Amino acid sequence: MQVIGISSGKGGVGKTTIAVNLATELANQGLGVMLLDGDLGLSNAQLLLGTRVNYTYAHVLSGEKDIEEVVITTSSGVKLVPGSSGSKTLANLSRLQLLGLIHGISTLPDCDVLIVDTAAGITDNVTVLFSACDLRLVVVQNEPSSIADAYAMIKVLKKEYDINELSLLASQVRSEQEAMIIYQRVNQVTMQFLDLDLSYAGSV
Repeated sequence: MQVIGISSGKGGVGKTTIAVNLATELANQGLGVMLLDGDLGLSNAQLLLGTRVNYTYAHVLSGEKDIEEVVITTSSGVKLVPGSSGSKTLANLSRLQLLGLIHGISTLPDCDVLIVDTAAGITDNVTVLFSACDLRLVVVQNEPSSIADAYAMIKVLKKEYDINELSLLASQVRSEQEAMIIYQRVNQVTMQFLDLDLSYAGSV
């Protein structure tokens, strides 16, 4: 199973929309796709997927449900592991609990790709989940605070987790040229101060 992480330094840049659409497209191609709403305490992927949630990962932690019992198969064919909206407990899981979540999902059958839609920022919920992924996409918008926060996140991932493989995805751009300018601006700084050469993942 390939694990794709999608994250961002700040909210509102289209991260969850990208995660849901990527999951849907891969499912349309015949792959078994699971989407983990990794914004566990403020989840909303179920809204974009047009489905209702009766049980969440909170019920797994409490022992009420096994993880396969909370997985929802949506109309698009994507299987969703839902978080909970407004749960302080889920927003502050320990590193061991987060790694247990990834391990539990990895044991589920018929899953070729797991997409992890993390929360925004640099909390443990984000960095631990993101560091467990094979492919890591950092979503950034052509806006000063988005670029600054993306760099701050990349800096933490590099210095504290020794992650050297990160890809930048430019969101809400008007052209490929605009996207390349964003990428080059961020990559120039990461090369200079972090000795880290980012990959370019494209644009939306």
